Amino acid sequence: MIGLKRSGYRIRGTSAGEGFAGIVDSMATGYLREAFKKHRNFEKLPPDIRSYINNTQNISLVKLAQYRTLLGVNDKWLEEEQGVKFERIAGTR
Repeated sequence: MIGLKRSGYRIRGTSAGEGFAGIVDSMATGYLREAFKKHRNFEKLPPDIRSYINNTQNISLVKLAQYRTLLGVNDKWLEEEQGVKFERIAGTR
């Protein structure tokens, strides 16, 4: 389980013993990057997030969590098929 207070989200692996930290491995990042770039809403993302997607070696799902609906990420499919669940966490200020 990972929680980042800045993003306000935690990503949890739903499989028993899953040590998922929300980082897409380098083998899959390229495919995910291309899918995001082809999405009709990619240009609607803030410039820093577009730059992050274009330039990072390994995409962090935690960093993109608040933009997942805009990018067409289906939470139900992600949880059922990939064993990944986004959870909103309360921020402390």
